[in-house]
Amino acid sequence: APASAVVDSKLARLQRDYSQYLRNERGLSAATLRIYLPFIRRFLLACFGQGSLDLEQLCVRDVNRFVLNQASKLGPARAKLMTTALRSFFRFLQQRGDLTVCLAAAVPT
Repeated sequence: APASAVVDSKLARLQRDYSQYLRNERGLSAATLRIYLPFIRRFLLACFGQGSLDLEQLCVRDVNRFVLNQASKLGPARAKLMTTALRSFFRFLQQRGDLTVCLAAAVPT
């Protein structure tokens, strides 16, 4: 139980930071945040589950696997929103120094 509380707090903190970035730096609306944030949470949980959020371990394979898995469950418009959200999130992580690899370019269209 303590390990999942740490993961949740790291995940919550990361989502809060990303949300602030979208609002303050990008000027996006609350409606856009309500669309983007669940995709990001699902991606992080798919990659790390209840384990540690070691963002530097993310790779192109993780991105492709998630997008292909999720896109098959979504309509075209929703899938496009998901890929846009992921690209934005990866740019945010790279800007913060959490990623050294540009995963935004790895998100399939």
